[in-house]
Amino acid sequence: MKLYTYTVKYKNPFLFTNSTDSKVSKEIYNNNKPMSKSTLKSKKLILHNDQFTGIETVIFALIHILGYNDIQAQQITLITHQKGKCVIKTGKLKDLKIYQKKLKDTGLKITIED
Repeated sequence: MKLYTYTVKYKNPFLFTNSTDSKVSKEIYNNNKPMSKSTLKSKKLILHNDQFTGIETVIFALIHILGYNDIQAQQITLITHQKGKCVIKTGKLKDLKIYQKKLKDTGLKITIED
């Protein structure tokens, strides 16, 4: 099996311009260095919609705990309200558990998924 590699021409590592078969294994490069397996298998911190937490509380938590700006926090809150859940951060499990605890302390429903 051939392994195709891509070099990133843009800042976004997911903008590929190659017409090879999508079933072939691909190695993602970031700054011309291969990303580690742990980065490729990062976990997702997910915010779930509930009927009890106010919009202002959600926006405040996203700004002060995760460091989002006002517009980002409002957009995440709107997506969560409309779709029922939204990925708010990705990363290592150890780091996400810290955020999960802080966000749960404010009353938000937060889960970590693969």
